[in-house]
Amino acid sequence: MKSNKSKMLVILFVLCAAVGLTAYAGKQQRKNDNEGKEGGHQDNNVQLPQAVLDAVNEICPDGVIEDSECETEGIKVFEVEVESDTAEMELTITPDGNLIEKETEIDTDKLPQAVKDAIAALGTVDEIEEAKQETEYYVIKLEKLQTPAIAYEVELEIDGKDMVIKFDADGNILEK
Repeated sequence: MKSNKSKMLVILFVLCAAVGLTAYAGKQQRKNDNEGKEGGHQDNNVQLPQAVLDAVNEICPDGVIEDSECETEGIKVFEVEVESDTAEMELTITPDGNLIEKETEIDTDKLPQAVKDAIAALGTVDEIEEAKQETEYYVIKLEKLQTPAIAYEVELEIDGKDMVIKFDADGNILEK
């Protein structure tokens, strides 16, 4: 009788230990899955509020949402990648539908001449990998700009070195 009771206690102990280890392993896996994510960053393809969907549809009626994320950068915003037959863009939109920023991939021949001249002045350009037109409508504290701020971000290779440089429309380097 005592032997059966001891066996039951051992089995009960082993089962409790197994359940506890399984729960701990699940918690560690969720922790590992979340490592490296920015502050309020959520997984891709999040559920978008209707106001965000309406804004995307207004900006790019024929576009298809390829990806979406929710981030918190002082305020909650949604970054939505949209692709259509005519454009690829990334939109940053508040939950109530305000467009904060629009990044549109452009052909390098669409860069302003001043930006092309500034690129040429940097040295031998091996390859321009990507160019984007960035249009900001609000600053992060959501103060509406009187005139949208337009910049050009260019990914290129100069003398074998990959670079990303941001220019204003006059060819001035804003970020390197």
